Order: sequence, then structure tokens, then C-alpha cells
Amino acid sequence: PDDTDEKTVQTLRDTRSDTEIKKQTSATIGIQNLSVDELLDGATLRGVEWGDDISLSSIALWDSNLSEADLSEADLSEANLSEADLSEATLIEADLSEVGLSEADLPEAHLRYADLPEADLGEADLSGAELGGADLSEAKLSGADLSEAYLRYADLPEATLIEAGLSE
Repeated sequence: PDDTDEKTVQTLRDTRSDTEIKKQTSATIGIQNLSVDELLDGATLRGVEWGDDISLSSIALWDSNLSEADLSEADLSEANLSEADLSEATLIEADLSEVGLSEADLPEAHLRYADLPEADLGEADLSGAELGGADLSEAKLSGADLSEAYLRYADLPEATLIEAGLSE
């Protein structure tokens, strides 16, 4: 809508830079190995329904508000969501492989069957989160709050759980 400061999901899709522009931009600003494709740090995307037809892979959403967003089946692989608010977000079957979620807020988040191998969840708040059937192999969960989290059938081989809170 023209009379609002808010952007629709379609507007965000339409404004994504193509790969060639990203390469030119990173070369122009002198960054050889730009680790993210888009910078959306601090974005307010509360309650947005993304759908599975948009890739958020390698996007920086540090300190963003994605609370109550529906990101089911979304590709967030290698994205930076550190310190983001994902409370009550739905991430069922989402690809969160190698995602940065350190110090993120995910209380009551729905992460059933999500793929989180090698994810950095250090110091994250996962209290009351649903992680049933999630793949957390080699995930870094040091210092994470997993109190009252549902972990039945979660796969945790080689996950780091040093000082993680697992109380009820």
C-alpha cells in the first residue's frame, strides 16, 4: 500500500538484489568474502507469513523482530539471526543449517522437524520451544535456555550443550 511505511512480503521479494549486483557491490566496498547476501538487520517483520517460495539463505537479520512470523519450510540456511526476536515464530521443517542464532529469543517457537545442523544457538532462549524431531547435529547450544523445551525425537549427535539450561 502506498499510504503506509510497511512493506509487503512481495515488495521484499521484488527488491532482492540479483547475484551479479551483490558481487559488484561487495567489490565496490572492498569486501572479498561477503558472508551475507542481503543486510536486513533490525527489520521489523512481526507476524509475516513468508511461505516456502522465498529464500532467506545468507541474509543478515541481526536484532530483527520476527516474533509470531510463519517461516515454515523457509530456507534460512547460513542466515545471521543473532539477537533476533523469534518468540512464538513458526519454523516447522525450516532449513536453518549453519544459521547464526546466538543470543536469539525463541521462547515458545515452533521448530518441529526443523533442520539445524551446525547452527549457533549459543545463549539463545529456547524456553518452551517445540523441537520435536529437529536435527540439531553439531549445533552449538552452550548457555542456551532449553527449560521446558520439547525435545522428543530431536537429533543431537555431537551437539555442544555446555552450561545449557535443561530444567523443567
